[in-house]
Amino acid sequence: MLVGAVVVVAVGIVQVAYWGAVAETMEQNVRDCGLWRSTPPGRLLPWPKPSGLLTMIGGPMTPWDGVVCDAYVSGAFVFVAPGVSIGSGSFGWGVLDWLRPRRQGLTENPRSP
Repeated sequence: MLVGAVVVVAVGIVQVAYWGAVAETMEQNVRDCGLWRSTPPGRLLPWPKPSGLLTMIGGPMTPWDGVVCDAYVSGAFVFVAPGVSIGSGSFGWGVLDWLRPRRQGLTENPRSP
């Protein structure tokens, strides 16, 4: 259980940093959640990167960047970030539990009467 909690906290910290970087990139570089304000265009995945310095409307966002942009503008990221953190923690805990060595040869509960 401790491993799952550590994974949830670690992924939560990364989610806070990621969505903070998305907010900064969106405020400075994105126009109408689909076009970059300058060129060459930036990106929002895997980590936000601002667009270039040439001031002109850049190219459209990639489909995945559009999803992140819509999640930020609509406020859905408030639910997405904890969901990703909890889901990752549950998955990490399950994988580590599955990898943990098991005792062999016990066919019944030794504490049973």
